Amino acid sequence: MIKQIHVSGYRSVRELTLDLQRINVLTGPNGCGKSNLYNSLVLIARAAQGQFARAIAEEGGTPSVFWAGGERIRYQRKKPPKRIVLGFEAEDFAYELQAGLPSPNEHALGTMFTLDPRVKEEYIWPAGTKRRPLMLKRDEPSAWLRNAEGSMVSFPFKILKQESVLSQIIDPHLYPEISALRNEILGWRFYHHFRTDPESHLRQPQIGVQTTVLSHDGSDSRPLSRRSLKLAMTLLSGKRLQKRWAVQHFISNL
Repeated sequence: MIKQIHVSGYRSVRELTLDLQRINVLTGPNGCGKSNLYNSLVLIARAAQGQFARAIAEEGGTPSVFWAGGERIRYQRKKPPKRIVLGFEAEDFAYELQAGLPSPNEHALGTMFTLDPRVKEEYIWPAGTKRRPLMLKRDEPSAWLRNAEGSMVSFPFKILKQESVLSQIIDPHLYPEISALRNEILGWRFYHHFRTDPESHLRQPQIGVQTTVLSHDGSDSRPLSRRSLKLAMTLLSGKRLQKRWAVQHFISNL
């Protein structure tokens, strides 16, 4: 369960830390940032899937996701580089990702993808602590991880700058904490809307396979509804048997 989310510098959300319960209802007028708060979790999920750069591109590129409001302070020197900060705390671990634009050095190399994000920093630490001890520290261009023996080691392979380490370091034996956190995020589901046009998955024939969780696009709604119906019938049947046994037991004791 997600206990807390933290968003900074993302669209209309300047700085927000929000504690969550098992069920949360978010209300407010149009344009107050409800969708941006929701989409911040979507971005974390896309990062765990290795689709962070694509998700940012679908929102218009990195400059489009930066905080769009004014500044509260007047800088005497050069402004710090813009970044978005996305993070959350779950039952066991907490996670934070910081992303920005490519550095001027990359522009000098003539890259064509100047609007792609660059993951500048990433952290994983035990929940309920103030980032101590760190399970992961990514400070571009390298990453330090805590292995199964408890030691911080440098990751020996190249890491894609535009993607999260959650989608690149997935060895559960060497780095169990990262693997556990990634699997937890991959279990998130977002039911923002279902397409209802003629090409919608809901209107197309689907191959039925057993599933326990409805997919984000509703493509497995039919097999899931059949499974739910079967489970309901089983529970009803069980209650009838229990009721019949209770009546028989009562009569036998008269």
